[in-house]
Amino acid sequence: MRGFTLLEILVSVLIFGLLMAGIYGVLNVGSAIYREDINLVGLQQQGRQAMAAMVKEIRESKPSEVTITNGNTISFKVPPAIYADPWVGPISCYRDINDDNSDGITDQVIREYPAGTWKILGNDITALSFSITADIVEIGFAWEKTIGARQICFPAPCQEPLKAIKETVKLRNE
Repeated sequence: MRGFTLLEILVSVLIFGLLMAGIYGVLNVGSAIYREDINLVGLQQQGRQAMAAMVKEIRESKPSEVTITNGNTISFKVPPAIYADPWVGPISCYRDINDDNSDGITDQVIREYPAGTWKILGNDITALSFSITADIVEIGFAWEKTIGARQICFPAPCQEPLKAIKETVKLRNE
């Protein structure tokens, strides 16, 4: 009857335990990276959707129907081809930093039309700016979200608060 000694079994269990701890560590790091990447993709997708929604409507306006207030709120009217009324509006888009729609959440991109009726276009917005030159509107965006202790920004890196994604929109001819 030949068997294993207690020392051999303990060494085997120790080696197996170290191997499992190493595998767990690698999987844990991989899982954290995966979650961060999924959240970054979600942040990017949300920003693209918000930008696309604004661009679609702003593009239909004429320069004379666009008003930008303090560089962070845009109001515009759209022609009756989009809606049934003559020059519908004003439609406003802005970053909700004061919880204007009373939903308990700030840093949202809000589309307001008619006055007092809000549609949330995106969340976790840290910067939103508008500028107009002749018949071109420029929209600037930046997003930030904290997951656990990790800060995720788009565009990265988070240390550059003035960096933003820019979109230019050519307005309808007068």
